[in-house]
Amino acid sequence: MTPPPEVPGVSWGTARIGEEGAPPAELDRLGPDPTERRRATFVAGRRAAHRALEAHLLEANLLGANTAEALRVDADAHGKPTVSRPGVELSITHAGGWALAAASRAPLGVDLVEREPLSDAFAAEAFAAGELAAWRAWEPDPVLARCLAFAGKEAALKWLGVGMGLPLQKVRVLPEGRHATVFHPDGRVRLGLVHFQLAPELWAVLLAGGRLAR
Repeated sequence: MTPPPEVPGVSWGTARIGEEGAPPAELDRLGPDPTERRRATFVAGRRAAHRALEAHLLEANLLGANTAEALRVDADAHGKPTVSRPGVELSITHAGGWALAAASRAPLGVDLVEREPLSDAFAAEAFAAGELAAWRAWEPDPVLARCLAFAGKEAALKWLGVGMGLPLQKVRVLPEGRHATVFHPDGRVRLGLVHFQLAPELWAVLLAGGRLAR
């Protein structure tokens, strides 16, 4: 695993799905009779989230003796992670045997994706006109470009706080250098864009900052 890059204002946490260790306190969020896979994924995600939160609070000199134990990660009706400490934004993602979390004071969304071919039928259903062409111009590897385009869309939905509550084509993400413009039914926003390789064939896309413009 390659450590995530340094991004101003963003703290990271990672966890391998299935790693040993005490589970987080939020296991009650799992519901009754979760599958072994679901439990392992949930635990890794929460473990990564707590690591990101502790790193964020440590960076801000806000990590007291009992702060870490008091932190609780929950989720709203759309599945967006919420934190018991006000003023902290959190995003969690899982793929390829890993969980990755990012914490910041600003809104953000992060998504992991494995590099694998995405079918033309899926692309036609998931992407708006011109969206894939923009990602293909931004990333020369055509297979990776499609994967990053999908991860960018997922990250945008997380930034918006709607999860999968919108049809995929209702959100259009156009990358340009270190930024991306996200078009949404209620407006558009220009966000910072970071992508990196976390593990072999496993990539992450982060969208952060910005305010929704109508």
